[in-house]
Amino acid sequence: TSARGTPRYPTRINTPPPHTNKLNHHHHQQQPPPNMTNSCCPPGSAPYLAADHNDEGRIGEAEGVSYYQVGSGANGLIILPDIWGWNGGRTRAIADDFAKRGDLSVWVPKILEAVEGGTDGDGLPPNFAFMERRGEITPKNFVGPWCPENVLPMVEKLITAMKAAGVRRYGYLGFCYGGWIGMHLSAKISGSELVCGAIPHPSISLEGFFERNPADLGAKVQCPVAFFPAGKPDGPGGDPEIYNKDGSLYLALEKKFPGKNFTMRFEDEIHGFVARGAIKDGQFKAGDGQTTKENVEKCVREIEKFFERHALWKDVVEMKVSTKKPVSFYVKSANAFLSGVEAKEATDDKEAQEAKPPISTLKISGLGDAINTAVAAATRAEAEGVGTITKVETSYPEMTSGRGCAQVMITVKRKQ
Repeated sequence: TSARGTPRYPTRINTPPPHTNKLNHHHHQQQPPPNMTNSCCPPGSAPYLAADHNDEGRIGEAEGVSYYQVGSGANGLIILPDIWGWNGGRTRAIADDFAKRGDLSVWVPKILEAVEGGTDGDGLPPNFAFMERRGEITPKNFVGPWCPENVLPMVEKLITAMKAAGVRRYGYLGFCYGGWIGMHLSAKISGSELVCGAIPHPSISLEGFFERNPADLGAKVQCPVAFFPAGKPDGPGGDPEIYNKDGSLYLALEKKFPGKNFTMRFEDEIHGFVARGAIKDGQFKAGDGQTTKENVEKCVREIEKFFERHALWKDVVEMKVSTKKPVSFYVKSANAFLSGVEAKEATDDKEAQEAKPPISTLKISGLGDAINTAVAAATRAEAEGVGTITKVETSYPEMTSGRGCAQVMITVKRKQ
């Protein structure tokens, strides 16, 4: 990769001829630079960790596509798993957890053609030693049955079922390979419907199998994305630089959604740690067991905060203020969010207005000179008795110009 994370790809994609030993052929192919290999998991990734969890959801089917579903509500979350599929590692445990955390309707599709029976019929089997056998599926499966063109129609059938169940807006959580599929999905669906995506240990470099630049995919997506790469870019099990703040893919997203994306690298972990790194004694540990446990929990919390910022949780709305409108405008808006709006009939000069129920949480954010406006709107809302300030967060995010800018985020809870 270049200093700013722009990937270099092989000039063509080679697949082994039928008579060639695939594993040996793969090891003799010309490879891209370290940690930018056109594969799902870089060398040193955490091995598969069998799910140790009692499922709280149900199994369903939508037009031939099986899925795991848990939770309910108008807001939804699609979890796109890694290549061990819909019941591998912590996938369902995380689905159950997010359903409870955010009153979300969570859906995990079964979308991969199984290899040797897969895990519960999906993707790779539990005992598939990826590092030793990767040549058997790379690049064959990624340019064949597992490629976006073949998988996305199944995800779209799932979305139809989600909408029939009452989901109106949703995000995606993609692990590794699943993040690649999620970004392709968000290139097809409007950002008003698919509002955000989060990708732990992403594998968007799979674009290289098609001689495509991940940054070009980033320029096509229609919603903000949060990356949680693992390891050091030049270290074992490390994800490449393209996910860093100065990386080519992240910069492409920032150009479309300035200040709305997020990235946090977990240098102490290796690729796969959230879904497959062990956190219990007696199991494989991706680094120190306690460190991995803490980092898995930290990553989940950061994903939760990212979803909150994009109003994916139930009854959570972010109101961004500026200096272009007076404080009174934002005070009125805050009151409307926290108190609700009554229905109004149409008049000669105004259209009819539907009733809107109150939300439970309003996050008021201001950047730079708008900080005072955010503070004034929040304190006025509290003074007028419609809400209570429960949290004040400050940060100094880097702007597209490369310079930082002060920011405040004030959480106001509705008074019951």
